[in-house]
Amino acid sequence: MLEIESTSLNDVSQQCEIGLHGESKSIKHLRDMVKRVAMTDVNVLLTGEQGVGKELIAKTIHNLSKRRNDDITVINCSSLTDDDQRIHFLNPLYKGNLNDTITNGTVLLNGIEELSKPLQLKLLNYLQQPENEKLNDQGVFDVRVITSSSIDLEQAVKNNAFNKELYYRLNVFHVVVPTLRERGADIILLAEYYLQQFSKEYNTLAMHYSEEAKQLLLRYNWPGNVRELINQVKRVSLLNDSNEVNLEHFDLPKKQILNKVYAL
Repeated sequence: MLEIESTSLNDVSQQCEIGLHGESKSIKHLRDMVKRVAMTDVNVLLTGEQGVGKELIAKTIHNLSKRRNDDITVINCSSLTDDDQRIHFLNPLYKGNLNDTITNGTVLLNGIEELSKPLQLKLLNYLQQPENEKLNDQGVFDVRVITSSSIDLEQAVKNNAFNKELYYRLNVFHVVVPTLRERGADIILLAEYYLQQFSKEYNTLAMHYSEEAKQLLLRYNWPGNVRELINQVKRVSLLNDSNEVNLEHFDLPKKQILNKVYAL
């Protein structure tokens, strides 16, 4: 068990390209949470603001789990209809083509708050079934469910917008993905990491940031989180004709820039 745990910790530490890169207290805590839950098969609820990387964290959990050799299927709940073939994994009595459904691996239900009331009940029924009943005459339905939400699901339950029992079934292991502004100097680490990636991808010269540019990165509030940072780094990489990124290469709204100076 110690060897498995050590291996898992090393694997987590190597997932820098999928949302776990950094040395802040919040990201170290996230890495620990991911390591612990990946070695289990419990339901996971990922919450956090839009753009923090919940889907990337779900994929990390899958890649470190015993299901890593199976597929992870990402489903956006806002796009689901009540008769959508993709959710027949919730119905073990389904007699259709197994190619139309999901029989194993991991399913990430993105934006679980967008799931309709009928589909909420189907998901609840699936989660309530004993493991030996999650099958039909075509095979076993062995699916781990990870869900994500950008809203306060507990408040949605109070507002009767989300099924209370389903909420408690999903919330076995709750992982809060921190915002970018909570990660301090990790912002610089991420910006440098993605700059190297995009410079290679677009064959551009930009390789590092000026001190003024680093101050701007730290002072900006990042309402769009990691997704917004990635888009900005793409932009500066494409616009820069030298090897240094300066203030003028960014396109950030001034109202989101804090009047603070950080020690670098």
